[in-house]
Amino acid sequence: MSRIDDSLTDLELIDLPALRLDEGEYERPETESVHTDLVQSGVGLEKDIGIITPTLHSGFLDYYALAAMFQDMSSLTLTFIVTPNTSVRDRYEQLRNGMQYSTERWPLATVKANKELSYRTEHVHSSDAPPGVIFTRFSTRLPNDEISSEIRTVLYDDAVKFEEERWEQFQSWQDRNDIPSVVYLIRDPLGPVYQRVKDDLDVVWAWTPTGIQSTLGDQQSSVDDDVPSVLETTNRERQFLKQKASGQTHRIHACTEGDVV
Repeated sequence: MSRIDDSLTDLELIDLPALRLDEGEYERPETESVHTDLVQSGVGLEKDIGIITPTLHSGFLDYYALAAMFQDMSSLTLTFIVTPNTSVRDRYEQLRNGMQYSTERWPLATVKANKELSYRTEHVHSSDAPPGVIFTRFSTRLPNDEISSEIRTVLYDDAVKFEEERWEQFQSWQDRNDIPSVVYLIRDPLGPVYQRVKDDLDVVWAWTPTGIQSTLGDQQSSVDDDVPSVLETTNRERQFLKQKASGQTHRIHACTEGDVV
C-alpha cells in the first residue's frame, strides 16, 4: 500500500549507472528501484517522506545518497546519512566506476565529536572540495550549523538509538537549519520514530506481499550466485523479500539448547 502525493509523479527521474565495489558488482533487489525513485522525487520536490522497508533492514542508504545527488547534476546535493549501519559508510567509500560516479567526485566525511568533519575520501582535484555525503552513527553527533546549512537532504534510519532527548535534539537541529527534505527509513511503523513523524510526512510508502511479488518478478530465479554482489546485504534482503511475498512476517528460529528449551 502507499500514500502518494500526486506531485511526485511530475518529476523526471534519472537512472543511476551500474556501480562497482572493490569486491564486485553493486547488486540490489528490484524493490530498491522503487525506493530510489521515491528518494529522488522527495529530494527534487523538497518533500519529507517515509519508506516502510519490506525487511528488517535499511541496507542501501549509500545508494539512496547517490540517487539524491543524481537528482540534480547542476549543483551539489549534500546528503547526510544517519544510521548505525557502518557498512553503508564503507561501501560508499569503496565505490568504483570511474571518476564521475565515485567518491573521487563526491567525497565522504564523518562527523567528529566537536561537530567538525573528518574526511574519509578526497576529491580527485582538490583536498578543499566539499563533501557529497556526510555519515554519522549517532543522532546526537550532528554537523555544526555552518556545515548543516548546506545539507539538502537527510536519510534517517530508525535503527538509530532512540531516546526522547536525542530525538528533540535532532528535531531542533533540523528546524534550525531548515533541511529541505528528510527521508525516514522505517523498520517498525509502531516504533517511536514513525509515530512522531507520520502526520507530518508528505509521502508514506509501504509494501504489500502482492506488490513485492509483482516487483520482483522472475528476479529470484535468474540470480547467478557466482557473481559477486554487495557484501552479504543483497542475499539477506532477497531472502527477507521472499518471506514477505509469501506472507511470512517473522523469521523462525529453532532453539536446541539453553534456558528457553
